[in-house]
Amino acid sequence: MAGGRVQMRLMGMDREKPDAVTAADGSFVLKGLDEGDYSVAVAREGYSRKTVPSLPVKAGAENVWPPITLAAGVAITGTVKGSAGQPVSGAQIFAIDIGNPGRPRDATSDVEGKFRVDGLAPERQILLNVSADGYAGLQKNVTAPAEDVAVVLKSAGTVRGRVEDADAKRPVTDFTVGRTGPRGGGGMQFMIGGRGGDKTFQSDDGSFELTDVPPGKWTLRASASGYRPAEVSGIEIGEGETKEGVVLSLKKGAGISGRVLDPRRGTPVANASVTWHAAGSEGGAMGAAFARMGGGGGGGGTSSDADGHFAFDGLPDGKVTISASHPDYLEASRDVDPEKESTVDLTLGTGASISGTVVARDGRTGVAGAQVWLDEEGDAGGFGGDSTRTDGSGSFLFEHLKAGRFKVRATSTTGKSASKEVVVAEGQRQDGVLVEMAAGTLLRGTVSGLPAGKLGGVRVNAGAKDYGDSTTTDDSGSFTLKDAPPGAIRLNATTSFLSGRSTVKTIEVPEGASEMPVQIVFEGVSRLAGRVTRGDRPIAGLFVNATPDPPRATGGRASSQTDEDGSYALEGLEDGNYQVNLGGQGVSYRKVFSVSGDSSGDIALPSVSITGTVTEAGSGDPLEGVT
Repeated sequence: MAGGRVQMRLMGMDREKPDAVTAADGSFVLKGLDEGDYSVAVAREGYSRKTVPSLPVKAGAENVWPPITLAAGVAITGTVKGSAGQPVSGAQIFAIDIGNPGRPRDATSDVEGKFRVDGLAPERQILLNVSADGYAGLQKNVTAPAEDVAVVLKSAGTVRGRVEDADAKRPVTDFTVGRTGPRGGGGMQFMIGGRGGDKTFQSDDGSFELTDVPPGKWTLRASASGYRPAEVSGIEIGEGETKEGVVLSLKKGAGISGRVLDPRRGTPVANASVTWHAAGSEGGAMGAAFARMGGGGGGGGTSSDADGHFAFDGLPDGKVTISASHPDYLEASRDVDPEKESTVDLTLGTGASISGTVVARDGRTGVAGAQVWLDEEGDAGGFGGDSTRTDGSGSFLFEHLKAGRFKVRATSTTGKSASKEVVVAEGQRQDGVLVEMAAGTLLRGTVSGLPAGKLGGVRVNAGAKDYGDSTTTDDSGSFTLKDAPPGAIRLNATTSFLSGRSTVKTIEVPEGASEMPVQIVFEGVSRLAGRVTRGDRPIAGLFVNATPDPPRATGGRASSQTDEDGSYALEGLEDGNYQVNLGGQGVSYRKVFSVSGDSSGDIALPSVSITGTVTEAGSGDPLEGVT
């Protein structure tokens, strides 16, 4: 069947190109598949898309799928008109399959208001979403196919009015106006100004105009700096009606200003976060943010300026809670009645502090770069407490703490310390806390068995119970590891994570030794190289890992990655059997090779082919160009 292209995609296959294209007789062949069940998506211009959820592919068998039938797509046609019968051109129509909501089909009405949406599945419920400038949007359910669907849009209305000062009866010149209305009979309301959100006005006479207001009953709401918000409810707009003379009277709200101060010196604190909320309601920065998003309860926030000043206006009747916070201080807050008190200073708290030193096992030598954790006793927050790192002398400091009981613990590459309990009163400085770490042996090592130019940059990882450290070799292959504990330590040397070699050595560190020499040797000179293919196609970007089979105490792993031709090479292997694992690109496969000298490691992944046809539903005619 001539014309068009049908696209066929195996779901989950990450390719830009189609997996197959049908011939003139509707046949297709898919090669290089693994055994399993596949979902197949088929589409063609003028036909409804189809997904076959489960088609089997078996290894060692002839795979012939039953014909995939593709039904010709059906259309919904119609006309968009206004209430007076006038055609509406440029209307946007989106057709959504209710039972299978994927990418909607869309169309635009012409100068006569006519539209056509093609490629829909027959006998399916379609939701038409129609919108046009100057009209209220409309949704309509239609069963495809359908002809001459009549879509009648109601003309939007206009609301004009003004915003004034409730006491002085003078116009408010800078303000915002929006409309809200019930939706679905529930409590959810949407603020709309023009199209989406409040609309801001700058008007010398306080006038405003809202257009594109759908017919219905609305509430208008106005707000302005220094005033409390006001609203007028029950404004009913008929189709195409213009409502004039709506007046929104704003009452001035109480104002309050003040400063945020340092508790020690009384100096101003800049960039403090200052918030207000109605006393007794949810407060703080979260409460203010919630209020600004329409969560109710009132609230707002600002930041103190360079002189520590802040100001709020338009506050409601009754008491409000003013709170100030800063990363370097404890939060401060006060309940204030703005009608009785117009200024308020907030003095932040210093809090208690804990300082000390993380020392080695000798009790004197500071441990630099140790991670120190501070956990409040009884804290159920689950966030792991506060933490810091020691400086070059091993010192640490925690400030701005509330009174309480804390536990201090430290971790470093040499291990970890026991927790130490510290109690602080309100504002107390607790200094001189010593946290003792384990100290151990200096491991001075060398790496050999690699070409001279590749001795540098080898990653050496050391591990034991409660101990872990790592380093890299210099250009001569030398490395050092500090404070190794006594006992067995496993050393793993790796030349590269993605493509390289690794070897393992276990050493026994004697008790009390100050220094110990270590030598790590990369054994093996053999090589395994090959090419990975599936169905005669190379597979690039696969991770190739070789592990001795059976495992050896010395490790002896090697890794690589296939190039664009599917080729890989694993260098420096000892003679013996290796299990080669492939991963990535949706592949998971393993094979054992015997390696001695230069060995071949070609891998042909299991490749299964299937055949089938795509035909037109009803007529049974083959469809050409299916991809």
